[in-house]
Amino acid sequence: MFSGLLYCADCKSKLHLHRSSKTGGLYFNCSNYKGNSIKGTCTTTHHIRMDYLSQVILFEITKLIYFSKIYSEDFLRIIMDATIRRMEQAGNNRHKELESLQQREKELDVLFEKIYEDETLGRITDNRFLKLSRKYESEQAEITEKARILQKEISQEEDHIGTADEFIQIIKQYQDLQALTPEIVNAFISRIDIWNAEKIEAERVQKLRIHYNCVGALSLPEHADLPKSQIKIYIRKGVVATYSNSGLT
Repeated sequence: MFSGLLYCADCKSKLHLHRSSKTGGLYFNCSNYKGNSIKGTCTTTHHIRMDYLSQVILFEITKLIYFSKIYSEDFLRIIMDATIRRMEQAGNNRHKELESLQQREKELDVLFEKIYEDETLGRITDNRFLKLSRKYESEQAEITEKARILQKEISQEEDHIGTADEFIQIIKQYQDLQALTPEIVNAFISRIDIWNAEKIEAERVQKLRIHYNCVGALSLPEHADLPKSQIKIYIRKGVVATYSNSGLT
């Protein structure tokens, strides 16, 4: 049910599902990991167990639903702020890319004029002129198409300011969530970033970030009456995985 949603926080590649040859348990790791492929470039595995991840995601979605019911006004403000922040960031990135394309288009116009002048004055051969002009024309056509797509995406982002309300409608559909299904996971989540585990003060700590549909990553304030994590997975003798809001351990 997490197919296509898990991403390596370092190299941005997707995580793929595997079955342990020793235990038969399911786990994910980076598809770009060196140990999986001779073409891999990611130096760490970003390994995370399926059973553990499922419990963590169920807990986080359940807490989100609970918070939206008990602190509805705070929740609305949080997701509206998150939506605006996400749209501004996406818009800024697209505008910068569009400006870069437009600048390159101007540079190509200058290059066209130069090779035309060089060909006219006999500085370059007709054959060389044809090769360069075709190359520049091809690049300009690509730029025009990319700019068209970016303009469309920018327009769509600007028209999509109501995504916070869409997310609230998703939450209303699943008020009594008991278990995860692929439908529920895909309704709530657009992607999950997985970091590689690190050893911190004798503990193995692993971070993840959930990006929710419509609103992106959310950070809920802590309240005493929010559900408390009771996630504990026994991996092998003497090794237990537990969960906290600050990361996975």
